[in-house]
Amino acid sequence: MRYHAHLSLYLLTLVSLTAIAWAYHTTIDVSVQAHGIVRPEGDVVRIISDVSGRITHVRTREGATVHAGDTLIQLDTRDLRLKHRMIQSKIHATETRLEQFRQTMADSADIEHRSHSADTFQESASRRILEMAVDSANARFAQTDRLYKEGLASRQSFDDALAAMDRATVELSKWTPDTAGLRKAQVELRARNRDIEVDSLRAEVTNLYQQLEQNQLEMARRTITSPLDGRITSFASLHAGEVLTAGLAIATLIPEPHPLIIESWIPAHDRHWVREGQLVRVRRDDLAFDAYVQSIGADVRITESMAAYRIVLTPAPFSPDLTLGSTFELHFITYKERLLWVMSHRARNRS
Repeated sequence: MRYHAHLSLYLLTLVSLTAIAWAYHTTIDVSVQAHGIVRPEGDVVRIISDVSGRITHVRTREGATVHAGDTLIQLDTRDLRLKHRMIQSKIHATETRLEQFRQTMADSADIEHRSHSADTFQESASRRILEMAVDSANARFAQTDRLYKEGLASRQSFDDALAAMDRATVELSKWTPDTAGLRKAQVELRARNRDIEVDSLRAEVTNLYQQLEQNQLEMARRTITSPLDGRITSFASLHAGEVLTAGLAIATLIPEPHPLIIESWIPAHDRHWVREGQLVRVRRDDLAFDAYVQSIGADVRITESMAAYRIVLTPAPFSPDLTLGSTFELHFITYKERLLWVMSHRARNRS
């Protein structure tokens, strides 16, 4: 009986010593706990409508993968298409009018040039006739004067020849090219007026083309497209027939490719326990893997009424694939402690 009692005591002592030795050599992780969520690395893109209009088609949904230029929402463009046709009609009419006016100008310029040439020729002929009349009167007077001096012509004949010469000279001196000059001035004035009319029509055509370009831009703005390749993580509840207002946030887009990271916020009083490259145990239900601190925010921020620092984690190699939006329990390993000291510390605290 005594033998069995001693044996039990020895066994109990052996077990106790073994447990103490195991607790001494076994270490456990002392950690700071926090929660994390899977987010894309970098900023997401918010798509905001800058125009208002009635929705005719919604061509995407939340979770869809889109490419740059893909149509997300199509707004009604019937009023702009009608305006487009009206402007095109005005452009055609104005350009036709301008072409006809140019043709009329060319014909008028040709006619006026011929008329001016004819007037110039007529004035030249008229002066030449007057000059010939002066020459003839001078010759007649010279002949009559010679005959009068020889006594072969009467005084009356002499006076008539002198008067005829004086009249011819006076008529020549009164001749001026005013008619041709006036017509030339009139032609130049009409040409300037036509140039002004052409410039006005050209300005009207230019303005119409500017209106057409602006209208096309307005039509393009009513087709809301994706600015880049990516995946839509949130999309407003919109349907055909509804009115979209300017400034409304339509969707949130994650650019592709988008490496996923785990984001966490550590209270400011625990910041000194966290450093870049630190090991972090990541757990959720039956899933567990390791990650490392990639970066620590430089500035403290207020989140959920708490001063905290933003921590970005990168999963260790061969970790399972992350799913956007997943949440985890995080354990930032600050140091390792012997299990024996932890147990004794807790025992002292209880006592």
